Amino acid sequence: MLSGHWQKLGRSTRVDDFELSGATDGIERSVMLTELVELLQPDQRLVIVRRFIAGKSIREIAQELGRSEGAVKQLQLRALENLREQLGRES
Repeated sequence: MLSGHWQKLGRSTRVDDFELSGATDGIERSVMLTELVELLQPDQRLVIVRRFIAGKSIREIAQELGRSEGAVKQLQLRALENLREQLGRES
């Protein structure tokens, strides 16, 4: 009787293949993006990592690098354009 309860519970909490494949796609995309960030020019990579991983502001990054905020924005823009272009090729 108790084992039947656990069997029913196990069937009702099964993960759909669809949900699992969606999670796998997200992981693969993250790995691909990480690899592409590694291929960026050093200054662009630094800005992307500081901005989107460390969560720093443009102003903070500019102060760290001794550059203007405009220069950091330009580096970020070029890096994102490069990543979009590379992601388009990989898809």
